[in-house]
Amino acid sequence: MQPCPTCGGMGIDMNGYCTQCRTYRGVPQAPQPPVSGTPYSGDPYSGAPYAGYQASGPSFPDQQVSGPGYPGQTSGPGYPGQVSGPPAFPPTTYGGQYGASPTPPRKNRFMVPLIALSGVVVVLVIAIVAVVALRKDDPKTSADPGKSAGSTSGASTPAESKIDKCLVGTWQTSTFTQTAAMAGVEGGVSISLTKNGSTLKFTPDGKLTETYQDSVYSGSPTIQGQKVPITITVNATVNSDIQTASGSIVYSNVKTSGNTLTTAPSIGYSETEPFEADDNPAKYTCNGDSLTFSGTQIQATAKRTSSG
Repeated sequence: MQPCPTCGGMGIDMNGYCTQCRTYRGVPQAPQPPVSGTPYSGDPYSGAPYAGYQASGPSFPDQQVSGPGYPGQTSGPGYPGQVSGPPAFPPTTYGGQYGASPTPPRKNRFMVPLIALSGVVVVLVIAIVAVVALRKDDPKTSADPGKSAGSTSGASTPAESKIDKCLVGTWQTSTFTQTAAMAGVEGGVSISLTKNGSTLKFTPDGKLTETYQDSVYSGSPTIQGQKVPITITVNATVNSDIQTASGSIVYSNVKTSGNTLTTAPSIGYSETEPFEADDNPAKYTCNGDSLTFSGTQIQATAKRTSSG
């Protein structure tokens, strides 16, 4: 304890005043031992400096402790001139090296690819409209109905019919297979008709109505080494105007109604989407009661069920 700077007295009462001249010197505090680490051997540092005393020189940082702190530690505003430094140890943080929450589990790694795949499969099913809308192939590699025995083409179309007379009537799709490449799917996506092929009705005035009633298509693409069975069920109707020329069917004014249901039971996936028709031209060969469609991705056949 140092003498009073005013009168030199050594006594301090319980309220912190000099017992001789009543100068305020601060409430005396008993020193407390450090909680951990090397004991502090110097004089206790008072949290309340003498009145008018300006702090100078290096200060001792407050220690982070779990019990009572050093005498200079207070919970409210400090006395004038109180000196404090940065904590001796870094504060506890959440999400850092300690106390971090565990990483959440990954989603099923097959789910995201399958969702993307289902969209492609739906597009493939859409391509079935009007007996498979094939992309226009090179005429050199396409069958020419006009050169097939018993077949007909636009050149032989009677004046009273706007389309190839061979097409007029009702047809039932017998087989259908389509394959398309897709990133992340080994061997691409391939679907085939498994039940209830669509029914097509062509009229002489160039109208086409195609009906899907519980038509089922299926495939089993390999995604990341695992086969994922997929089923597409179509219930829809397509109405359009058509023209035929040089072994191709051209569609216009296409109107659709209905939907497609794509399911993958092995991963619990099921999605219903509106049916949308593809109006791209289609290559065909009509011969009597047989109708064939072929191309680089599609193979399909249909049988005539009625000529009217």
